[in-house]
Amino acid sequence: MVNSHARLCVLDTCFLIDWVRYRHREALWRVFSVGILPSAVLDEVVSEHTISVLRDWLASGNVLIYPQTDELIRRAMSLIIDLRSDPRIPKLDLPEAVCIVIAKEYEATVLTENRGAIRAYQYAPERIRPASIMNALRLLIMMFREGVLNNTPQNILHEYEEDVKHRFSRREIDRVLRE
Repeated sequence: MVNSHARLCVLDTCFLIDWVRYRHREALWRVFSVGILPSAVLDEVVSEHTISVLRDWLASGNVLIYPQTDELIRRAMSLIIDLRSDPRIPKLDLPEAVCIVIAKEYEATVLTENRGAIRAYQYAPERIRPASIMNALRLLIMMFREGVLNNTPQNILHEYEEDVKHRFSRREIDRVLRE
């Protein structure tokens, strides 16, 4: 059982690469007590900037590396195969499946931009729980609502888009703001 006071996240590659470019990236640690970085995700990181930020986060204890094991890979492959039966869910790759398996074990939130993972949570939450899945847009809006980021949602999103060069669809922004 997870410590009820700990709020854990599992970092996926696509989220991580974008988030480290965000000017308020350290605000992540005002929401989550620890970030879990699967070694499968670490293996995909090649950017010097991302590696530098990760080095700082590891040194500060904000991030822990989760080792890859045969059992973890077996469970991730099983999840991939299970989710392929639903045509609404795009193909899930191994690193994202590893993130979900770890998050299920620790009742954590997977931070990802991967559509397969996001759709799996949307269309097959029973296969993902007790984990949750969140993209940067939902995280930024949550940070606004919890008072972690003090600005208007529009300005918060504008700053993120400017820093990261990632554009959110206006339709998705409207949908998340209504939730």
